[in-house]
Amino acid sequence: MANSTIAVSELILHDHWPGVAVQDIPPADSAGNIFTNSTHHNVASAVYQPGTKVQVYDDISEGYATLIYLNYNTGGTTGVLGSIAVPEALLAADKYFDVTVDGDAIATDVRVQDIPFGIMLGGMTDTYYGWFWCGGLVPVNTTPLLTTTTVLTQDTVGQGLAFSITDGAADPSDQPIFALCDANMGASGWSMTADA
Repeated sequence: MANSTIAVSELILHDHWPGVAVQDIPPADSAGNIFTNSTHHNVASAVYQPGTKVQVYDDISEGYATLIYLNYNTGGTTGVLGSIAVPEALLAADKYFDVTVDGDAIATDVRVQDIPFGIMLGGMTDTYYGWFWCGGLVPVNTTPLLTTTTVLTQDTVGQGLAFSITDGAADPSDQPIFALCDANMGASGWSMTADA
């Protein structure tokens, strides 16, 4: 069971966050960036209520994507494009919409059922607010950088199979990573291709 990578553009995410997504798309900046618009993404003060979810139709992926507005709060670490963030409340009693890339929020090498998570749309400063992809197909139209982003996998993620997330012992960055979903677990999403 090899550790590898998979392109996020080949994933379909299952949204486990509470609340209903609206189809009220945030404004684009002068460069056409919607969810990475510097007026409301990676900002010190929340522009939207944390936990706000937006659903957009993506012409390139030919389906819907769900994005959620969260507070990146990981204790000093700058987040990077494609990082997987989970609620910090898994580490301690804290705000549910504060997220971290600290894999210690999930017990080592344990697959977690129905855990909410989001994939970063770009670099994030610690304690700042921004959008995370949390459901559906990859939002290529609104976040084109995700088309070339990969995430780590543990075991073998197969085409058309469900996966869950885990803190893999073999992951040097100690981030939650994708893994095959146990038959007794809820799925975090589905893979449209096998990992590389």
